[in-house]
Amino acid sequence: MDIKTLTKQKIITEVIKHGHSKDEWRVMIIDEYTASIISNVFTISEILSYNIISLIRIEEKEKPNLKEFSVIYFVKITETSIKSIKKDFKKKSFKSFYVITANEITSNQLNKIDLVGPPEISIKQLNFSFVPYESRVFIVKDNLFDGIKSFSNIFDINFNVCYTNDLTKDIAFTLNDYFETQKKKNYGNLIILDRSVDLYTPLLHYYTFQAILHDFKFLVDNFYIEKEIHFEESDKLWTSIRHGHIAEINNILSEKAKILVSGIKKLEKDIDIKDLAKIVAETPENLKLKSEVEMFLELLDKSITKFELDNLPLVSDLEQSISTRYTKSGNKYREAINDFFDILKNPEIRKHDKLRLYLLLLVSKYTLEKNEEQHIIDKGWLSKSEINLKNKIKKMTEYFIIRKELNREIKYDISRYQPILKDILYSFHEKKKCFINIIGCKEDSATEEVSLRQGGFVFKSNNGDSTKKKKVIVVYFIGGVTFAEIAIAYDVSSKLGIEIIVGSDQILTPESFLDNINKI
Repeated sequence: MDIKTLTKQKIITEVIKHGHSKDEWRVMIIDEYTASIISNVFTISEILSYNIISLIRIEEKEKPNLKEFSVIYFVKITETSIKSIKKDFKKKSFKSFYVITANEITSNQLNKIDLVGPPEISIKQLNFSFVPYESRVFIVKDNLFDGIKSFSNIFDINFNVCYTNDLTKDIAFTLNDYFETQKKKNYGNLIILDRSVDLYTPLLHYYTFQAILHDFKFLVDNFYIEKEIHFEESDKLWTSIRHGHIAEINNILSEKAKILVSGIKKLEKDIDIKDLAKIVAETPENLKLKSEVEMFLELLDKSITKFELDNLPLVSDLEQSISTRYTKSGNKYREAINDFFDILKNPEIRKHDKLRLYLLLLVSKYTLEKNEEQHIIDKGWLSKSEINLKNKIKKMTEYFIIRKELNREIKYDISRYQPILKDILYSFHEKKKCFINIIGCKEDSATEEVSLRQGGFVFKSNNGDSTKKKKVIVVYFIGGVTFAEIAIAYDVSSKLGIEIIVGSDQILTPESFLDNINKI
């Protein structure tokens, strides 16, 4: 289930081709919200290939003179957008008007834009209250209930809703009441988690490639700032390395480089015309691959350099010992406070990393004496306001359950902690008890045999059997989801052969998580 591809298909069918005749060219007007959807699933050239002569933002005060063309508005209906549509309508700025709303609208709003022509006006509600971020990730920017309802309607899925604690109980009950009244072609489970279910993961340095590139601010929303390049999932090399540990990326890229070098060596030998023709045909693709390999090697080198300069081997070892409660040799960890003070005294370690360690201690229920807190403030290691974050962390940890068992699947010492999402997904799928209690589970109906002839899309199994549905699990994090957890979802989905989709109100980096704590 690729929600970006399915979203693209939905927009093509329900928006771009709405009221469209083959030879007609039209203008498309979008707002800030729908622009975030469009830009995540289309390139500009793709949009224009559907007989769209111009893509315009509704916020533009003066629109170009295009009276001979019809217009498609794909916008959220607000007082501002209503004024803009009415203004264009009165001026007869376009030949005919097609308004597709990205949100549910009230009868009062409908009356305001249900204008009497000419020109002709057509209004259609689509309700797109979520933004596809990746093929298995979506963001709900506003109301959670509206976002999940919209996701359900767009992809024709009915959900059994589960939750883990009182923080998510009310919204789970509200959603379950709604889904009990719905009939859809597909069925799945929705697990609603509050961020407090795992407070370690947003604070730790997580060393998968995508996660650390965002942590180090080389990327923002998969956009490489320095080179102004957006990393797309259509790029096979990026998708093959983004969830790999930085210790493994060099080997993967080296293998790609060997393929390129072997092609060059072939050219140095006497080869027959068929082989030469093949190499020539592959040259454009190889040039692209060469450029990508060089770029990712450069990013890897920057990451490793920063890792060393910021003394992260030392910081990460302490992070992992605090969060797992075990040392890298497997012994119970008992020196957290002493080791923390050693880090505070080290002038070569960034204050930002010292703050993350302090918050990890608080999350782990460690406490400092009043005189220790004052000493930290007096030395300038942390500020008084940073020390006082303990009051906010105390509220957040009310529902946080610390994993007591040591994770035995340790491959790298700096990555010993395993996000709790992995435990939740495996225990839920295998119907086994987890240290996190998942409430509201029912027998899954998502694997019943259903023929494709029934219409709609069906999530087929990997073996291509079109009568078998793949189990669908949507995990929604209230309060943000991390790249570490996103990587877990992709990995578990692949290993278990089920569809795991992750939703949240935001993608968290450690910095944005600290901002969230400050806002509490």
